[in-house]
Amino acid sequence: MTGKPAKQAGFTLVELMITVTIIGLLAAVAYPHYRRYLTDSESYDAQAVIENLASAEKTERQLTGAFTLGTAPTDTDGDGWAEASDGNSCYIIGTTVVRLGDAPNFEFQITTLDAWANTFVITAQGKDGLVDSGDQLIFDYDATRNPREQWTANGSFSAP
Repeated sequence: MTGKPAKQAGFTLVELMITVTIIGLLAAVAYPHYRRYLTDSESYDAQAVIENLASAEKTERQLTGAFTLGTAPTDTDGDGWAEASDGNSCYIIGTTVVRLGDAPNFEFQITTLDAWANTFVITAQGKDGLVDSGDQLIFDYDATRNPREQWTANGSFSAP
């Protein structure tokens, strides 16, 4: 019996290599954009917490005539920054409680810059992980300056 040779089914090695190459190129283009999307979302979380802290500071100044550093949650690693890692950490400013758990990849710090309490600075600093430790989002408030509020960003963030 000299019939037709059996037709082979499947893909050739060249077809598979081309497919893998195309998928690799797509991943190489898409991953940096995905990573930037994650970083931006973390930045927005930190910005929201900073805005809540700033609002509490301004309210405290209206009530007492001065800004306060607030009562920070436990500083678990001893670096002077408020940790938000457990999800329940809060800053207590006067009678206002600001939850830090919405930005768990950050550490927060509030500083006042003068004896007359016209200024305060809130800094959100990234922790190693999803957000790099060099990334910072800084909110600077000065009651004697126009405009009073100023945002600064360091690292991979952009100022709001």
